[in-house]
Parts: sequence; C-alpha cells; structure tokens
Amino acid sequence: MAKVAMGVKKWLGEDTAIVVTRFIGTTPDSSDARGLMRSICQQICRADKNSENETVPQDIRSLLAFFPTCLEKHASSSNPVVLVLDSLDQLSDDDGGRELDWVPKELPDNVYIILSTLPGTEYICFPSCR
Repeated sequence: MAKVAMGVKKWLGEDTAIVVTRFIGTTPDSSDARGLMRSICQQICRADKNSENETVPQDIRSLLAFFPTCLEKHASSSNPVVLVLDSLDQLSDDDGGRELDWVPKELPDNVYIILSTLPGTEYICFPSCR
C-alpha cells in the first residue's frame, strides 16, 4: 500500500492531489474510527492553506457530520483527495469502525478511497465496501 500511495499522484496526473495514507492499527489514533477520521481531517485541513486553522471536532457525532463535509470542501478536479487506508481489519469495533459507518455511503466528486484488508470471513468490514 505504501507503493500505491506513492504512485497516486502520478496515476491521477495531478501533483496537487491531497493523498492521505494511514496504516491502521500502528498508532492509537489510527486504531479506531474517531481517531482515524480526526487525523485524516487534520491532514486535509493542513494541506489547504486556507483551512490550516480549521477546528476538527473531537466527539464522534460531530465528526460523523464533519468528515464528509471536509472531504467535499477540500476536493476539486485540480486537487482530488485520495485516502489510502491499509489494514482495515485492524480497525476496532468502537464507534462503528468495523462496520464502516463512518465512511460516506456516496463519495463526493474527486474523492477516492483505496482500502486493503486481510481476507477471511471474520473480517466483517470489507463486504460493507461493496
């Protein structure tokens, strides 16, 4: 997935793409849906010079509303947003993480998500991506 993340801008033909890569489960902030959404939004806001000081909510309810808005606000045809999320199977059940309740059902234009997970029926999160 690291190689995929490195090649995204070239594949899109957009050097200005905002590429956010997370290796889920490697840090406390990448182990649950709340921490993952917060860190993704913080990186996206920092990448946009006009939104560097934007406050990202802490509580899950506010984050669930803020996350799709953040993606839509910062994505454009010249600045697509690409989330590369590795090891989705490492995400905790907290806050609907494994059921992917936090992932928008329909992605805004110019937003792409690349996911990976281990195979196996014990990983209930992947079928939710279809």
